[in-house]
Amino acid sequence: MSVILRSLVRLSVLCALLLVAPPSHAQSVEVSPATFKILREVPRSAAQFQYTLNYSDCMGSFNEASPTVIQIKPVLKGFDRRKSSLEVWVAASQDCTKEDQRKVTGSCGMVATVSPQATGQEIRIRPADVIEALRNPNSSDTDFRDTATPETCESDITSAVRFYIMLLEGGQVQGSSATWDKSEVDISPPSPATGLKVNPGDKALFPTWDASDAVDLQGFRVFCERISCDVMMPDPMAGMAGAPGAAGAPSGSFGPSCLDTTGVLQPRKRLTAQESERYRCAYAQGRFAASAQVFEAEGEPIENDACYAIALSGLDLVLNESVLSDVMCATPKEVTTFFEGYREAGGKGGGGLCGIARERSPAHIFSLTLLLGGALFVARRARQLGGRK
Repeated sequence: MSVILRSLVRLSVLCALLLVAPPSHAQSVEVSPATFKILREVPRSAAQFQYTLNYSDCMGSFNEASPTVIQIKPVLKGFDRRKSSLEVWVAASQDCTKEDQRKVTGSCGMVATVSPQATGQEIRIRPADVIEALRNPNSSDTDFRDTATPETCESDITSAVRFYIMLLEGGQVQGSSATWDKSEVDISPPSPATGLKVNPGDKALFPTWDASDAVDLQGFRVFCERISCDVMMPDPMAGMAGAPGAAGAPSGSFGPSCLDTTGVLQPRKRLTAQESERYRCAYAQGRFAASAQVFEAEGEPIENDACYAIALSGLDLVLNESVLSDVMCATPKEVTTFFEGYREAGGKGGGGLCGIARERSPAHIFSLTLLLGGALFVARRARQLGGRK
């Protein structure tokens, strides 16, 4: 009986030891695409580089209503919730599982730490803090939680980024950690478009610009804002043959730029997401695109004799948007065709039944119609009789 009792005691002690201090080799962290997500107000697909952190992701860190966050729900095994800490470190290429990379050289930055409670526990990280850690790879302060500001997003950074998700006890990595290496940071905007010109039409605007040879461009966004005509510059091409406003060319005002519009569209300005949505009036697909057609501005049809400011931005493959180009102004005008102009000048010719109809009474028109119908009938009958021969 005593032997059985002693065995039970030893078994109880062993179970207690396993529960209190699980062996370090049994501890592990696992992360997969199912447990690593970037939550955005507008989700992105794999074709849109869903794991790349761009400028809008960085700025989304500060959107209180709908923030952009990195969400990690790692699978944990063998951890001691009373002793362990679950930490996330980032670096461009360094191995953050090595203590000297985390504490001595400052090559790695910590962006999250929690007390692990259960497997699949959610960790939320601001993209801006990840970018701030990459901006300061040699900082002595390796904790970058909530250190970034909107100015962080104005940096010119294109870099790979690795996430290390680790269980630590007393600053030492326990068991096997997880590494996520499918992300990168690209907050470098494309260059603004150049050579913008705007040809006005009849209730329409036709902007053109210099084609770009940048390989990472996917297209151009065109923005339109209705403005006061008092800020329009004189048309330097007025009266020139073939120029907008000249005889034989589309009428309307056209200039090299606008005066200060005091409006939203300003040269070299970066639009907010709300401004971009409101003032966007066209999109030209492809990096070689160099023209567009505009029929609406601020959600309303383009009106003749109204004045509009036009600018455009470039959009790269990871959806970074350039600052605005130069701002151009134009005033669409009703287009007068040659025949309309001839009539307005007093011309009365025109030929055919249309010309006759303008000078004849309804009775004359009816008689002419009968006469023409009879002639057509006789001609058709003659052809039929000739075909029978």
